[in-house]
Amino acid sequence: YRYNSSPTFTGSVSDGWSSAAAQKLAQDEGLRARRSWLFLDDGIASLITHATSNSTNPVLTTVANQNLADGEQIFVTTKPGPKGVPGGSVPLGSMCADGGSNWRADAITSIHHNHSSYFIHADSANARVHIDCSRLTGDYSRISTNPGNASGRLFRISIEHALTSGEQIGFAVLPNQDNASASGVTMKGSDVAHVLSNHSAGIASMVFWAAGKANVALSSAHPQLSVAVNAPCLLLLKGSDKALAVSASNPDRPDLKLRVTVEGSVSGSATCDLPGGDRMGQSVNCSSSFRWRDASKSDDAAATPIPLQR
Repeated sequence: YRYNSSPTFTGSVSDGWSSAAAQKLAQDEGLRARRSWLFLDDGIASLITHATSNSTNPVLTTVANQNLADGEQIFVTTKPGPKGVPGGSVPLGSMCADGGSNWRADAITSIHHNHSSYFIHADSANARVHIDCSRLTGDYSRISTNPGNASGRLFRISIEHALTSGEQIGFAVLPNQDNASASGVTMKGSDVAHVLSNHSAGIASMVFWAAGKANVALSSAHPQLSVAVNAPCLLLLKGSDKALAVSASNPDRPDLKLRVTVEGSVSGSATCDLPGGDRMGQSVNCSSSFRWRDASKSDDAAATPIPLQR
């Protein structure tokens, strides 16, 4: 998917196994935002920054919108509060069924329902998380050829943006994981880049909105890498002991010769010849020349490429 007009920076990157995506969002109503996704084996993570709107209507990001599982309780895990107020797991009960409940986005750690865990990553005290499982009735013919009304209880999570300067709103969804204690995903945005990483899996997405530099904690073998690029792009990084692989794409700049420079436990560069024409936006597995820094040896060792598929 990409816009026919401005902005055109909307695309994805993949190494044939894992993937990530990014979008500069622009709507006629004046809504603007930058959004990125990291798709993992066991879930999805997303980050939204630079959200602005000319409308008086609230701006919301939908996290969940599905049928409510009968008999399944909804739990909200909160962070410890001020003055020693402990955090913990709170069952919503009737608060969810009777019009829903609202929470400070920076006070919630996670929400659990129907064997799935939803993690909220927010730094704004003014943003709100809405959780609702009340009954809704609507005209089914609006979305189907079948006439008549449909009614049911839906499980809905949405985050209402405060639209303050520097606001960062993110979430991670882990299906089939009951009461997971952590998402395993870290995320951070800036004017230059979005960085989403799963340290235990050794995978990260880096969306560079402009040429520049950003840091990423990729894995235990690569706890802090500094990555610089010479043009806007989407990067997918995979790292393990003595190994690093880089895949890249650019959705709106044809025939780009992208250069990726890495410093840290691995140092060196990767060259990515990104295509144009009908193949513009296609992912490329970059040709790299990295050296692994071994603190126990005086000489560096060559980093090993990671196979594209398991």
